[in-house]
Amino acid sequence: MSNVFFNLSCSFDASSFHNANSVCTGEERILQYSEGFKIFFNFYKNYYDRYEDVYIVDNTLKDISHLDKRIKNEIPANVNIIFTQKNEHGKLNKGAGILENWMEVESLASNYEFVFHFEPRLKLKSTKIFDQFAKEKKTTFLSHKIKQFKTGLIIFKMSDFKKYLSQRKTSDLCYPYTSLEDDIYSFFEKDKKNFTLIDKPDILWHDSAINTWVEY
Repeated sequence: MSNVFFNLSCSFDASSFHNANSVCTGEERILQYSEGFKIFFNFYKNYYDRYEDVYIVDNTLKDISHLDKRIKNEIPANVNIIFTQKNEHGKLNKGAGILENWMEVESLASNYEFVFHFEPRLKLKSTKIFDQFAKEKKTTFLSHKIKQFKTGLIIFKMSDFKKYLSQRKTSDLCYPYTSLEDDIYSFFEKDKKNFTLIDKPDILWHDSAINTWVEY
């Protein structure tokens, strides 16, 4: 078994989101996931030979019969796919949905040393993240120009993952509204000696406001 639990966090159907008008939905979302998975697994196989340690966790669909075949075609055999249907707070706050995801997989991940959280609508441009993690083996955050940590990709040491979850409820991010980026920054930023901070991760993110792929 690998010592890394790969958590590919998904919301395949965003139509019920409170802010659905401001996120990609429908055909565009399907294609983003399909391409994102293809790119991720092309890089993944250069470092790991087991797909049993990869978990795709969706909080919007009932089961795999509702997943578009173009997405399924990009998922290797032996990858685990979980449909939680737990998105009560995620509909209100995307970050709360990620927190719901983490709480759902915490027990599954507890036998691993690290949790590699990734949102596969992002596009990896290179193996930079894998290379950096292989060198340092620490909790890893992506920096932001403001006082936040980006949450599309985070690598947690298991002790850090459990510590954070033990002190959080999903409703904490909704009432009052708090972004996960802000919350994680405020929780970890005083412990800088114990984590790696990456400034330019070589990842593309689709900015739906301008319908353009930009550096993440």
